[in-house]
Amino acid sequence: MPAKSGSRRKSGTKAKSMRQEAKIGLVFPVGRLNRMIKHGRFSERVSISAGCFLAGVLEWMCAEILEPAANICVEKKKKLIAPNHINLAIRSDEEFNMLMCETVIASGGKVPYINEFFAQKKGGKSAAVMGSQPV
Repeated sequence: MPAKSGSRRKSGTKAKSMRQEAKIGLVFPVGRLNRMIKHGRFSERVSISAGCFLAGVLEWMCAEILEPAANICVEKKKKLIAPNHINLAIRSDEEFNMLMCETVIASGGKVPYINEFFAQKKGGKSAAVMGSQPV
C-alpha cells in the first residue's frame, strides 16, 4: 500500500529545530542546566524536565532580586545596578536574607543600620518638644 501523502515530508524541506528555552519562554539555558545536573551526580537518574524546572526557578529568583535592586538604583539616581544595590535588595527581603545569610557579595558594602539606643535623644521631654523624628 502506498503511504499517505500527509505522513511523509518532502525531501527538500527540513524541520526547524527549536531550543527548549524558546519553547517554554525562558532565558536560562535548559540544555546546559540538564548537563550540569547529570554531571553533578546528584542522583542516578535525572528527568528530562529537571533542567526546565531549574531554569524556571533560577529565572524567577533573579527577577525577584533584580526588581528591588533596580528600584534602589532609581532612588539613588544611578543608571547601572551595582553589587551594593543587589546586596541591599537581598538583605531587605526576609526570605532571601535567610536563604543567603552566609553569602558575601563582593563590593556589596554594608546595610545601613542604627541601633535604637543611639538614635534616641537623651532628656525625654525636651527631645519630644524639639520635634525630633523617630529613626
